[in-house]
Amino acid sequence: MFFHDCFIRGCDASLLLDSTPGNKAEKDGPPNISVRSFSVTEDAKAKIEKACPHTVFCADVLAIAAIDVVAMVHHSFFFLYI
Repeated sequence: MFFHDCFIRGCDASLLLDSTPGNKAEKDGPPNISVRSFSVTEDAKAKIEKACPHTVFCADVLAIAAIDVVAMVHHSFFFLYI
């Protein structure tokens, strides 16, 4: 998901925006048809927003989730100082 978000117009979490009647969102575009599990990211953002209102951007959630997934797959962990 992080790759797909960064690929089009930069790492701005625009991939998470929903389409409107007058505008087709990135998530509904042909290059992103294989992207799934938006609800996981939305749930994470909602929990973070509840704990720290108006502090963390959606793009931050995507970046940190990408780091965690890589660490889980490779069974290695590292610290990210933000």
